[in-house]
Amino acid sequence: MHFNPSSHKCGRCQSSPPAFDHSVSPLLYSDPLRQLHLNFKFHQDLAAGNLLANLLYDSLSHSNAMPQLLVPIPLHAERMRERGFDQALEIAKVLARRLQIPFHSGLLVRKNCTQPQSGLSRAQRHKNLRNAFTLTQPLPVKHVALVDDIMTTGSTFNAAAQLMKTAGVKTVEVWAVGRSTRDE
Repeated sequence: MHFNPSSHKCGRCQSSPPAFDHSVSPLLYSDPLRQLHLNFKFHQDLAAGNLLANLLYDSLSHSNAMPQLLVPIPLHAERMRERGFDQALEIAKVLARRLQIPFHSGLLVRKNCTQPQSGLSRAQRHKNLRNAFTLTQPLPVKHVALVDDIMTTGSTFNAAAQLMKTAGVKTVEVWAVGRSTRDE
């Protein structure tokens, strides 16, 4: 695993800013992170998931203003039934407990059973997520952190952040354990 400081904006984010305000994705998606992630996501290795969540926790800047609410990026109900658990929710639970910040797993819902993002190009990912999310209730806070396992192009986070901003959230952070170097 290599540490990937996320304090600077990439060229793409400078030329076309995302809807989110700040991202934390401290690790590069390479082995051994890749293997831990695959064990967690596809083999329900909750110990690996706990380790991943704690690695993310260790990288969070505790001097910055913490969000008021953690919101895991949801799976569609059909994918949840197939997989048996939601990896973003498991990470958010650990972070919420350690940071003493509430999380809300039913606030953001994936209303469309989108095609899996892996294997899609940047443009296909963006199109795949158009109108994919909805909110189940008004947002009670102005500072939210969206939580997921791995960030690749940022399309999923961007789609959810756009919805949050439209609903009145002032600051949207995105937190992922790792960042893929894939950039299509």
